[in-house]
Amino acid sequence: KEINSYIEHLEKNKAKALRLIRKIEDSNHRQVLVLYYLTLNTNGSSMSWIDVAELMGYSEDWIKHMHGDALKAFDLIYSK
Repeated sequence: KEINSYIEHLEKNKAKALRLIRKIEDSNHRQVLVLYYLTLNTNGSSMSWIDVAELMGYSEDWIKHMHGDALKAFDLIYSK
């Protein structure tokens, strides 16, 4: 029962994060946040920067730069 309650809590937080991410204007910013934080790779673990870069067709360095901008955009929405 405790585990189910914890899973439900995580699912609610994930849904809340996704609602906020969807409000970000830039589609690349939305995508980098969803892929890095909310998507599992084929092994069932979180995606790495390399995974995200390959899927989005950018270098790992550019993805990290874009991630910083995406977090700023997320913070603006979250702070409202």
